[in-house]
Amino acid sequence: MLKKMNLQLLAEPAAGDPGSGGTPPAATPPAATPAPSASVTFTADQLNEIDRITTERTTRASQAALKSYFQQQGMTEDQATEAIKVYKETNKSKLSPEAQAQIEAANTKATEALTQANTILIKADATVQSSALQIRADRIETVLSMADISKVKVTDGKVDSAAVKTALEAVLVKFPEWKSTTEPITNPVLPTNGGKATAGDDAALRKAMGLAPAK
Repeated sequence: MLKKMNLQLLAEPAAGDPGSGGTPPAATPPAATPAPSASVTFTADQLNEIDRITTERTTRASQAALKSYFQQQGMTEDQATEAIKVYKETNKSKLSPEAQAQIEAANTKATEALTQANTILIKADATVQSSALQIRADRIETVLSMADISKVKVTDGKVDSAAVKTALEAVLVKFPEWKSTTEPITNPVLPTNGGKATAGDDAALRKAMGLAPAK
C-alpha cells in the first residue's frame, strides 16, 4: 500500500525562516543622530542690510497707511502726498520722551530755585517791617512763621511790601501783646552848637535823671 506524502515538507523553505535554512532578513540600520544645529550669527554688513530692509518696508507700509487715510478724508492723490510730507516734517519737530523728560526736570529745578530765592527776599522784607511795626525782638521769628506770606508776589526782584505788612499785622491782631509798648526814637534831637549842650538841654537832662538843678 502506498503512503501519502506530505508535500509541504518538500516545499522550498521560506526566505528569512531561520529554522528552515533560508537567508535571514537584512538588519535595519539604526537611525542617524541629527547633528546639533550651529548658532546663527550675522556680520555687521548683514545686520546693516537687515536694518535697511526693515526700515524700507516699515516706511512703505506707513506711507501706504497714511495715504489711504488721507484719501478716505476726501483728498486727492497729490493732496495726500503733500499731507504725508507735512506730517513727517511736523513729527520730526516732536521731542523724544527722554528729551522731554530732561526739559521738564530742568524746568522743575529752575522753578524751585526761583521760589527759594523769592522766599528769602520776602522774609528779609518781613524782618525789616517787623521792626517798623514794633514787634518784640523775641517774637519776630514766631510772627514770621505764623504770617501767611504764601500769596506775596515778587516781581522782577521787588517784593510786594504792602502784602507783607498786611500779613504781619494779621498776626498782631491775634497777639497784640507781641508788640512792643516802647515807642522807638525815630528823630533824636541833637545839639546844634558844635556838640555842646546848652543850658536848657543841661537842665532837661538833670531833671530827667532826677538830679537837682545846677547852681
